[in-house]
Amino acid sequence: MNIYFLLDENTNKIKIGQSTKLYNRLKTLQTGNCSKLILLGTIINCHKSMEKAFHLHFKQQHETLEWFKNEGKLKRFLDIMFINREKEFDCSRENLVEFLLKNNFSF
Repeated sequence: MNIYFLLDENTNKIKIGQSTKLYNRLKTLQTGNCSKLILLGTIINCHKSMEKAFHLHFKQQHETLEWFKNEGKLKRFLDIMFINREKEFDCSRENLVEFLLKNNFSF
């Protein structure tokens, strides 16, 4: 399963979603959205329950459905995960929790 993080360029909101066919999903989402959607990064080869875990973890930033405010813990998480590094994190090669702890992310 792949978890993706999209930025809506006009609203600055983040969509946290999951897909097995990521680029088909992104194309579908962009077709139905007048704002430009930017793929910030993906977490690949992870358990499908991770999407729900992210939704629960970032509930303070929750806006509506799968959309979240780009602030607080979520912004820090995205900065650690995808800024100045590869845009894809592979759970089959590296432990996500260990990576976040090593980078001083507090749960």
